[in-house]
Amino acid sequence: SPWIDVTGGLELYSRKLDKAASHQLSETRRRIRRLTRETAAPRFEMNCRDPAIVDLLIKWKDDQCRRTGVASVFQLPWVEPLLKRLLEPADDLFRAMMSVVYFGDRIAAIHYGLRSGPVLHSMLPVYDPELARHSPGLMLYYELIDQGESLGLKRIDMGKGYAAYKTKLANGSCTIAEGAIDFRLGRAALWRGWLRTRDWLRSSPLRGPAHRVNQILSNIRNWLRRPS
Repeated sequence: SPWIDVTGGLELYSRKLDKAASHQLSETRRRIRRLTRETAAPRFEMNCRDPAIVDLLIKWKDDQCRRTGVASVFQLPWVEPLLKRLLEPADDLFRAMMSVVYFGDRIAAIHYGLRSGPVLHSMLPVYDPELARHSPGLMLYYELIDQGESLGLKRIDMGKGYAAYKTKLANGSCTIAEGAIDFRLGRAALWRGWLRTRDWLRSSPLRGPAHRVNQILSNIRNWLRRPS
């Protein structure tokens, strides 16, 4: 599971980057300057509790799930009140933290994470799809890196998986494991078979076609579930 050490802010972070990650940071800074010229100066809110921003985050994430064919949980009735409740003032032992990047009055990206002491778990990053070419999501992460230590953060946990953006942002990682115990032998055997098949598909040349088939099936399911 990749993570980002934010101690020392962006200055110290940038000194330890490899060539690809350093290029990404330089390119993101260039895009910030370009977007500033096209719109307005950027503004970063580290600890936002505005419920209207939560509503926008849910809308963007739900739209993102629909575009990519991923099952969305954001229409479930308990999701919105839970996300808002976790933002209520509490100590740093456990609470949610939402951060926002603006350009002028326009929201470019939102990050919703869960904080435990000095660690922030990156849970729901999302950005305005109309600004995708400017990489607003990366802009937000770099702001978190730069200002995180001022709020007592030492690490941003990116969560399991090695998506390209995680690999380029991360400067460390740890090993995690997952498993399940099921005393129903038949179901346990089916579960083991599914896990082996999933892992094989992810590492095989069929990964791309399988993902496209899954997207098609998800779109069909969503269409069938639409109210008539």
